[in-house]
Amino acid sequence: DLEVAGKLLDKAGWRATKPGGPRQNRKSEKLVLRFSAVAGIRDIEQLEQLIQSDLAKIGVELQIDNKPAKTFFGEFARHRKFPDMSFYAWISAPDGWSHTLWQDDYIPSEKNNWQGQNYPGWRNREVTELLKRVPSEMDADKRLQLMARVQELFVDELPAIPMYFRPVVAIATTRLKNYQPTGTLTPISWNADKWDLEPANQ
Repeated sequence: DLEVAGKLLDKAGWRATKPGGPRQNRKSEKLVLRFSAVAGIRDIEQLEQLIQSDLAKIGVELQIDNKPAKTFFGEFARHRKFPDMSFYAWISAPDGWSHTLWQDDYIPSEKNNWQGQNYPGWRNREVTELLKRVPSEMDADKRLQLMARVQELFVDELPAIPMYFRPVVAIATTRLKNYQPTGTLTPISWNADKWDLEPANQ
């Protein structure tokens, strides 16, 4: 909602110099944000252009600085050198607890030898404690409650903004019976012992 976004920027002290013009703070500093992602991926580049266009409508300049995948996920992401915003994908199974993504002890740093995927640097002690309890909780309903609380805190503090879910596509001949893709990280061969291939019509 560009109108709401504009009002929030006004409230934060970033006001347009003229209707539709660039936004500045009291020090006359222009509002410029930098956005980084993996270079050469068409979907991402299109998304960046849409965001850039929308922000321009409310007086925010967005500079796009994409990098090769090896650079982005190597030195850049692992050492948390994001200037302002970044875009990248993560994967998680429905029953996974995503601890490396959101525990505060998985924020990459020199202290933990740059391990973990908590690139945004989200620090929430309750989330960390909940996620540490999940794998040792044998009761499925209690695990669900723990993860539901994590999701509540995620929505409240919003350390990242999910943009879309990438579809998982699996194709097989109709002759293959009991073929049941899960649409998740589970390999499609998970129930291969139950597959039955009917003979082709002669």
